[in-house]
Amino acid sequence: MSNASARKPAVGFIFITLVLSIVGFGLLIPVLPKLIKEFQGGDFTTGSYSFGWIVSIYALMQFILVLMETGKVQLSMSAEV
Repeated sequence: MSNASARKPAVGFIFITLVLSIVGFGLLIPVLPKLIKEFQGGDFTTGSYSFGWIVSIYALMQFILVLMETGKVQLSMSAEV
């Protein structure tokens, strides 16, 4: 099997994953602030704080998980050498 034919399914999988991620954010971003405000009893200030915490924790977890995944890739690459 050639290298080009092996890449076609991988590129399709990556494309579908990115489309689903972008559609998810496109639906979530306009709705989430109003939803959090409703959950906080209609108070805009506490809703803003909650939204900030949710976004900050999400970004922090992405950063940590990328570091963990990069560490695994580097360990597996060094084991093969």
